[in-house]
Amino acid sequence: MARLIDGSRGDCLWTDPPYGVDYVGKTKDKLQINNDDGGAAALVLAVFETIRLVVVEGAPFYCAGPAGPASLANSDRAVSPIPFSV
Repeated sequence: MARLIDGSRGDCLWTDPPYGVDYVGKTKDKLQINNDDGGAAALVLAVFETIRLVVVEGAPFYCAGPAGPASLANSDRAVSPIPFSV
């Protein structure tokens, strides 16, 4: 990441990671999204551990999440261990 941003630090973060909901498309092909399973929370945590090294301290972040009844519980469980202020 640091090489990609050439030593700069980001002022904010916007991300749309896998949601961990085992999505299956509604077409006859029943397409799925890679890494959108129960391991998504660990993937998101690992990504945020890396990203925090290339954003300014106190950088705001927006992390998209799934819609539906479990969205708040899933979002809270996914972001609570992230080393950012929530």
